[in-house]
Amino acid sequence: MNVIIVIVLSALLMVGGFMQGLFFDKDFYSIAVVATGLYAVVSAVALRKGELRVRGGGGKRAALALLLPAVLAISLVHAESVKATLDQIVRFTTYGCIFLLLRQVRTRVPNARALMLAIVQASGAALGIAAWLGYAGWLPSAGTVVAGRMAGALQYPNTFGGVSALLLLVSLLLLVGKGQTGRGELGGAQTSGARTGHAQTSGARKRRSLGMLLQAAPLGVHASGLLLSQSRGAMLALAAALLIASVLLPLARQLALAAAALAALGCAFAAALLLPPQETMAAAPSAAAPLVLAAASLIAAGLGAAAARAIAAFAAASPRFARLAARPHARLAVPAGALLLAALAALDLMRHGLLYASLPASWKQSIAALAQTDTLRERLIMLQDAMALVRTSPLFGHGWGSWRILFTQVQQTPYESGEIHNGWVEWLVSAGTIGLAAFAAMMAAVLIALARQWKRGKADPLPLAAMTGLLLVLLHSLTDFDLSFGYVWLLLIWLIAAALPAEARESQAAAAPAIPRWRHRAASLAFALLALASFGIASLSITANTVYAQLTDRASTDEAIAILKRANALDRFQAVRELQLAGAFAVRYITENGNKDDAAAADRALRRAIALEPHNASLLQKCAAVYYQIADANQAIRLTEQALGLDRFNAALYGEAERLRVNAALLASDSSARQYGLQSALQHYERNRLAVAEFHARMPESDWHAFNGRGLRMEPAAAYYGAIAAYLLGRDEDALTIVSTGDYTDDVAMASRAAALEVVVLRKQGKTDQAEEQYQADKDRFLSFDDAIASFESLTTAAS
Repeated sequence: MNVIIVIVLSALLMVGGFMQGLFFDKDFYSIAVVATGLYAVVSAVALRKGELRVRGGGGKRAALALLLPAVLAISLVHAESVKATLDQIVRFTTYGCIFLLLRQVRTRVPNARALMLAIVQASGAALGIAAWLGYAGWLPSAGTVVAGRMAGALQYPNTFGGVSALLLLVSLLLLVGKGQTGRGELGGAQTSGARTGHAQTSGARKRRSLGMLLQAAPLGVHASGLLLSQSRGAMLALAAALLIASVLLPLARQLALAAAALAALGCAFAAALLLPPQETMAAAPSAAAPLVLAAASLIAAGLGAAAARAIAAFAAASPRFARLAARPHARLAVPAGALLLAALAALDLMRHGLLYASLPASWKQSIAALAQTDTLRERLIMLQDAMALVRTSPLFGHGWGSWRILFTQVQQTPYESGEIHNGWVEWLVSAGTIGLAAFAAMMAAVLIALARQWKRGKADPLPLAAMTGLLLVLLHSLTDFDLSFGYVWLLLIWLIAAALPAEARESQAAAAPAIPRWRHRAASLAFALLALASFGIASLSITANTVYAQLTDRASTDEAIAILKRANALDRFQAVRELQLAGAFAVRYITENGNKDDAAAADRALRRAIALEPHNASLLQKCAAVYYQIADANQAIRLTEQALGLDRFNAALYGEAERLRVNAALLASDSSARQYGLQSALQHYERNRLAVAEFHARMPESDWHAFNGRGLRMEPAAAYYGAIAAYLLGRDEDALTIVSTGDYTDDVAMASRAAALEVVVLRKQGKTDQAEEQYQADKDRFLSFDDAIASFESLTTAAS
């Protein structure tokens, strides 16, 4: 059974990175089904043996694995998206299953620790090499290169840089750990290991050297990935993690760590300078690029291993060095030197010195972007908006996926971002202070366990590598959303499971369990049931997605309805698919001359969609469009205005709301209803104008483009329909003023009608000469210009 566990979980780790890093839930479902299903089988086998738990997954660990899914389950009460929250529960249940299964392997399988490390490093190396080939143009794939930056299979440069930094850190610390001589700790006082090192056979020394070379082999791969991703946050997180690690290491290991890091980064930097421009490689694959990167990696491996081995030998053989290393403040020298070097490098880059002059042009652009505060200011504004959301549900949050739905309600500027770019704040928004506290407590518990293991055996580098690796990811998550990638979690889980001691040694250290036995069993049983539930949810989601995939452009309306019905029956929390089902009924309603049954079916599907995500402005806007198709103008108006209340920076909504109001007013038989509709249309125009004015007042003109990702403007349709409303209300001057505020460049038909409206208003005001001049100027520019004028004149007659 343990062999099967290793094979299955290894396969999940290997393929996970190539499934877009398991960012999307549809990719994660298959991982969840396999992992939770395997855990359920192992639990059943354990139950049959009377153990009631997975070996290595005791009650404490099962209770810890239950913590985050339980907190997320509480947030279901206030969840803005039940589907997204359930998917997150499935994710963290899957992570728990993988961890507990790996702990069983760690407990039962001899040399499991070395095997687990080899699998992690093989997975990371495969991901990095594939990214190389994609960057050089040999494995072209969408998202492999983003704006000239290496993104690999993760398709996001910042997270790819974070993963590369994590793997580079782990490889460096493991390499340094292999640099100890015999049983003597590198850089500590000389022990018998220093003497026994001389007695080593030639074969043993060769095997040890080969082991160090193999350990150093991934250094260049990950260093290249980090530098070519150009992720500034990942580089800073790596620097912080290396600094923390070096403070905890003795002097000789610090020197070995610094030497190996410089070798890896230096070779990667040299390779980057030798590579052709990325645009050239994108146009035609470069034969030289893979060779350059491979050569840089081989040289980095050789230099890194040689440096670690040489420093180890020197430290073991030199009594003088041992006395120096034994001084109280000796271990602060290398971190202080690293900080000084980093400060000098930063100063050189700021002053455009020698280091700056040697950089590729694309890197210089990235450094120049540091002086621009647009990104930082936008992230700070997003954090302020997130805090506004937290205040509306501080304890339990709004459920997972709530930021994507709710950010439009609180945003101060019209940025476009479905991610907060801060994993900690995402927990706070989604699960509230209780959820964030639970997440922080779990991370703290893991870090403390790793720190204790490091303290027990400082010769072992793995606990320190896992601890600083976790710190690196948590630090980088302050500026990005690495925690949304399942592959990042899988890497961390494998490292932590390998670093913690086997259960047998833990049980020997404890005289008695801290928790009564029945509670251990209850936690284990509860987690097994949660794994079964997650297996069911993920299986149904996969089946629903398989059915939904049958929906193609060639499907008839009846076929589309049948497919969507089956998919929605399997997965009842997909608001978008309910909307699609309503749209299919609306199409059949139109093509079959207004069948009332189809209109009623569309209405039911729309109501289900709205009930699932009642505050999703984009969903409400699309539902309104379907209601208009089935001739329910009142519902279309209500939902459009409701969406506008939730999303004031959506320029298109203003024009749509005015169009619906004006059309309803023209069809109204009651004069008061007509007046109300036209006044409402004018109010929407005024709100559009005020939203633009508010944004422009908040930002200097130089920042309008940078902070306007959603394209907020004076919507042409809002100006056009607002002018019509003013004209029909007899406010001719207002109509002329309003119609002139629209930019109709991209809509020739609307430009023609707007010009016709101006002519009609001028004629009505008795400004014949000006009207004629306008008419002569526009009649040859627009087709059917006279027809448009006639339609407005008849509209005035009908309205009066």
